[in-house]
Order: sequence, then C-alpha cells, then structure tokens
Amino acid sequence: MKKPLLVFIWIGDFLPEWAKISLLINSQKSNCAPILICNRSIGSVDGICPQIFIEDFYTRPYFLNKWYLSPSKNFRDGFWIKSSERFIILSQFLRKFKITEAFHAELDNLIFDLTDLNFLLNSTGSGLFCPRDNFKRGIASLIYINNHDALDVLHNFYENSRLEELNDMSILGRLLSGHSDLFFSLPTENFFSTDVGWNTLKQVDLGGIFDAAAIGQYLMGIDIRNSFLPVFNGFSNENAGYDLNSLLFLLDASQSSLNAHNPLTNVSTKIYNLHIHSKNFYLIKNGRLPNIISKINQSSKTCIGWKPPFIKKPFFIK
Repeated sequence: MKKPLLVFIWIGDFLPEWAKISLLINSQKSNCAPILICNRSIGSVDGICPQIFIEDFYTRPYFLNKWYLSPSKNFRDGFWIKSSERFIILSQFLRKFKITEAFHAELDNLIFDLTDLNFLLNSTGSGLFCPRDNFKRGIASLIYINNHDALDVLHNFYENSRLEELNDMSILGRLLSGHSDLFFSLPTENFFSTDVGWNTLKQVDLGGIFDAAAIGQYLMGIDIRNSFLPVFNGFSNENAGYDLNSLLFLLDASQSSLNAHNPLTNVSTKIYNLHIHSKNFYLIKNGRLPNIISKINQSSKTCIGWKPPFIKKPFFIK
C-alpha cells in the first residue's frame, strides 16, 4: 500500500541542524513518504528524504511583494511572512505535481505513526484539517489537505488581507470558524474536556488527537529563544485544552506511538504528533525522550536548554 505524502517546507538559505535531525527521525517514525521543499541554496540534506527546490516550480504572487516590504520582515528573518507564504508554496506544489492529498507538518514536530490516518480523514470530510488552541487560532503543526479548494480559499484570504493580518494562526482560526464546509478542526487535548468551545472532529472517528502546541511544550519545553532563563519542561500553555498535569503520557518501545491517559476516568488516546516548540531534537535523537516522559509523569522536570543574554544561538541540552 502506498504511503501518504508528508510535506515539510523550509524557506531560507540555511537549514538548522535540529531540522535535519527532525527530518531523519520523522522519516523513520511516521510511516509516511516524507519530502522536503526548500530553497536550492540549502543543497542536499544528506539524502534523508527527497527534496524539491522551491525555485523549480514556485512563482511568488505579486501581492506578496508588499509583505516583504513590511516591518514583519525584521522579526527572525521574516518568520511570520514565511509561515504564511508556505501555504502558497504548498498549494502550487500540490497543483504542479497533481497531488490530491497530503499531510503537511512544521519541522519542529515529532510525527508518530500515521498509518491509515489519511483514510480516516478522507471518510470524515474534504478540505483542510488543522488543530487549534483557541477559538481564534489554528496551529498548523500537523495538517492534512484532501481538497485543493481549501488552499484556494486560503490564498484568496491572504491576497485580500491587510499587512497586520499576516499571522497564519489567526487567519487559519478565522477560516476554521467561518468555512465549516472546507476547514475542519482536529481534536487536541481538549478531547479530555467537556467544554471545548468550538466544533471539532471526534477523536473516536480519527483514532487519536493532535498537538497544536500545549502537549509538546509541556513535555519538551518552549522555544529556548523566548527566555533568558534556563528552559525546563512542564510548561503550562494558557491555551491548553486540558490540565496536562493530570494526564500520564506513555511512549511505546519503538517510540513510534505516544498515548495520553487520564487515570481519573481511565480514558486513553493516541497522540499523532508532538510539537517540539523548544526545537530540541537532540534529546530525542540521543534516546532521552522515554526518560523525560517518565520523569514528567512523576512531576519531575528536565532542563531542555538555555539562551544566555547576548548569545545569538541557544544552548541545547543533549
């Protein structure tokens, strides 16, 4: 049986080492066919997965030129602009190569075994599937597309947006709220809650839940660049859909499957992805994830890294 396509996109001239580790791990664990779409200047990424160069198929729409003249371009090498532009790149890629369905994940995600998930999503709806962490925000940590019309709607929304609306999370949130025929909210840790706050697909239909950001931040800490203090796991995201301290997390022996268990209700579910907001894939590569999860289950935290003041690069614990 043909494996589903898992698309990663990186816009820029340099691919961080943590991203290369992410590609290697996800190629081994996801049971998908991964592909990296990136700029030609990055070169070959050691044969980890097939690469498609952006310059070989992508034509930047004219309206995007104003984005790169906006103040947003100054934050982390145009982070907010690139996080939005990737959807236009993804749209042109799927259309160019006549691809009708694909997963797309951000590189700072650990993707677990997605076997049969594409079939479950296809039987649920047609469009773009995305987790969200509150009513106004969709987080494209791991998404699925099986109808190109949804990307056309997203493209048109961008084209008619003001510069201050470039945040891809808020735009996805608006589409998830207002286009229920093409945009579907995936279940997150809010599966354990009785009060979600918005319409979401059912965990029972998909066999698991998705991590927008909160679970990965709890297990592996926040982005080290966002703190001058040492970063530990156990972080509580204000948008978390459930109290993660009350759950137990169980990683299987192959580290290809992660489950969350509520001991109070004896309810468990598979987690399809883990948003490694800290970017510390070194700990995963070095086999420390089982120990980190075991410790957090016992309310014991692990230091993830540190970015001292005036030091450009974060220091990752390995």
